[in-house]
Amino acid sequence: MSTVVWRFFVGEDRRWRWQTLTPGRVVLSESSASYSAYDACVSAAAANGYLFHNAQENAPWHGSTHRSMPREQSTRR
Repeated sequence: MSTVVWRFFVGEDRRWRWQTLTPGRVVLSESSASYSAYDACVSAAAANGYLFHNAQENAPWHGSTHRSMPREQSTRR
């Protein structure tokens, strides 16, 4: 299975477009139309194979400290 990167961007005409790219940024396919709304662009991409995944609830962000238990207070004085 090859990796495909989906890119959503606004062109110089301020309209949304989508592309599929290789990890090396070679364009594999792109929208034939442009869209005034991001949602319309995503819908068109979905018709071409894009799968939207919601963000995971309570997922730790990069660089954050995610702990299931509170840190113990130091008893030193």
